[in-house]
Amino acid sequence: QWQVNRGAGWSDISGATTTALAFTEQLADNGSQYRAVFTNTQGAATTNAATLTVTRPTLPVIAAVASSTYANTDTDGKFPMLAFDGNPNSYWHIAAGNFGYPDVWLQADLGTAKAIDQVVVDFGTAGTGNETVANDFAIWVGNDPTFAPGTYQVAATIAGNAAQVVTMDVNPTVNGRWVRYVVTRVTGTNWYDYGLGEMRIYGSDLASTD
Repeated sequence: QWQVNRGAGWSDISGATTTALAFTEQLADNGSQYRAVFTNTQGAATTNAATLTVTRPTLPVIAAVASSTYANTDTDGKFPMLAFDGNPNSYWHIAAGNFGYPDVWLQADLGTAKAIDQVVVDFGTAGTGNETVANDFAIWVGNDPTFAPGTYQVAATIAGNAAQVVTMDVNPTVNGRWVRYVVTRVTGTNWYDYGLGEMRIYGSDLASTD
């Protein structure tokens, strides 16, 4: 008999009495524990519990642009796609001497419109050492890559941040192909303070209208 513990104690899983347990996992199953109880005429034996970890992949980013970035000839090379390479310690920041931009932003192209339900920004090494974390910023989602007024929705707004990693749930979901991270205030006083280690975008394909 297979059993599950989702945080409120162990309970039998209905119909799960074969030697293998198979099911389609959901995000809500993350952290659940599973075990099997074997019973015969001599008594019962219980296996050690196994903890299930459920993760979901980020939406793929096919291209990234920014309001101010390094030229290809710059040896520092903190290009926009470094914020989408899966490594928070390889980071993007704006070009030297460009501190004070009123609308520093980093923009991801998802290829097609998606339903965005969560965005995570991780400042990585951009938030340690000389660089600082962004204090005030927002996430915009839209289908116009220029983000002209009236063409996008503000999915999240953060003020007074001091955290290294910020998770922003988007509820209800917001649809769009382009996701823009817009910085309005940092504590630091240098161009490299406008930096970001990683931006992870979560969501799903839009429902078919066929």
